[in-house]
Amino acid sequence: MTWNRNNAAMALCVLGTAELVSAIASFQRGLHGDTLDLLHELDVVDIPFDSDASLVAIAETLATAFASVHRTFLPWLARRGQAPFAHVCHVKHLRHELLYFALAYGRVDIMQHLAKTARIFLSPARLQSLASSTASSEVPYAMLRSMRDGFRPLRLDVCRNALGVACVLGHLPLAQHLLEHRITGRAWEPSSAVAICWKGHLDVARYLCEHAYAGFGADAAAAAAGNGHVELLVFLLRHTRDDGSVLDAALVAAAKFGRVDVLAALHDALCDIALAAVPAITYDQVGVLRFVLARQCESVPAQALEHAATLGRLDAVRLLHEFGLVSHRQQALLAAVANGHEPVVRYLYSGAASDLSTAAAIKVAKRAKQQEVLRYLKTQRTDDCRVQ
Repeated sequence: MTWNRNNAAMALCVLGTAELVSAIASFQRGLHGDTLDLLHELDVVDIPFDSDASLVAIAETLATAFASVHRTFLPWLARRGQAPFAHVCHVKHLRHELLYFALAYGRVDIMQHLAKTARIFLSPARLQSLASSTASSEVPYAMLRSMRDGFRPLRLDVCRNALGVACVLGHLPLAQHLLEHRITGRAWEPSSAVAICWKGHLDVARYLCEHAYAGFGADAAAAAAGNGHVELLVFLLRHTRDDGSVLDAALVAAAKFGRVDVLAALHDALCDIALAAVPAITYDQVGVLRFVLARQCESVPAQALEHAATLGRLDAVRLLHEFGLVSHRQQALLAAVANGHEPVVRYLYSGAASDLSTAAAIKVAKRAKQQEVLRYLKTQRTDDCRVQ
């Protein structure tokens, strides 16, 4: 049976990983006959049975004839140690893919080998794509295929994005290697610090902070807090202990994303978490608000009730009443009226309302043209001794 190249690619995909790895392993052992049988059956290569064709020829055939299978081949090859590198480096398009594999998986040894044996070309734009993608079991092939002419030479001391890529993906050995080869401060993008902290790479963050790299401030702390990286957050707070905005940013992020675990850790570390109450109301995180009130109710700003009423957060209004934060009930009433939050208005009147000025609320309702709220307020007039 004769197969064209597309059929060959599909056939090898159907064969599965085990058969493919077994076939490639036989290349390494010296082109065993069963491997040649497989290739001849698929009509992919034209190699005589008695040929001693090199690994380079086989690798070129694999890469050219069925690219989808090559995605499995290259990571497997890179895991075999130093031996195959010399062969792969003779094939230009394999060098490019091997370089991306090294960056994606933090293989410093491959980077060192390529730097010594080949002139490597690298696209900063592709590196940026790699930094934002999630590490998978194979190099993103679409990205590799899109490589074009115009890449600038990669020398380890001038590549603009390689350090950021290594750090964001959490490959500390590679980051250390790049720094040791004179990557300057101009190569560092402070925005990478946020991505590093969002992914929770504590070892990378600590190393960069020790070397005075910028970006590990409020935004980085917010990223760590929002994604629940408590140990990293505690490190950042200690590193920036003189900057109060870092804790504030972390509290806002923890409240926004409902990270009660982060707030609990901060409270255990004797941090003031009361300021998380207002952003918890903003982002409607009632669980966070309850946690803060249960531990630092006396430190929660009195304006929290007014803020909850302004946004119409009825559950938060109830919770604040439950914990006795009611000193701003009149302000809360006027805020709820002005914004048309009738359920909040009704709740404020549901208990003792002697501290509420219905007359003032009616004026606000008229001015804000909140007709439904106005109709309800008029039913409360008789209960307000201050109405003239």
